Amino acid sequence: MKSFLSSPVSTILLLAYLCTTTGYSQNQKKYIEGIAAIVGDNIILKSDLSQVVSMTALQQRIDPVNNPKRFQTLQHEVLQSLIDQKIILEMAELDSIE
Repeated sequence: MKSFLSSPVSTILLLAYLCTTTGYSQNQKKYIEGIAAIVGDNIILKSDLSQVVSMTALQQRIDPVNNPKRFQTLQHEVLQSLIDQKIILEMAELDSIE
C-alpha cells in the first residue's frame, strides 16, 4: 500500500490530472465528465473531485479567484485524499476475500 502512494504511477496520475484541469474555470457552464484518477478497478471522476474541492473550499473560506495557489493546493490535497480512500477500500475488499 505504501509503495503505491509513493510510486511514479500516483505521481503520473496527479500530473495528468493537473495538465487537463489547467484551464478550469469556476464560471464554466458546460462540463464534460472525465476521469481524475484510476485506483485499481475504481475511478475518481473529475466531477466528484470538483464537488469535494468546492465544498472544502467553502468550508475553509478559500476563494479560488483571490487565492488561486491555495485553491490549487487544496485540489492536490483532496485528490490525494480520494486516492487514499480508494486504496483503503481496495485493501479492505482484499482482506475480506481472504
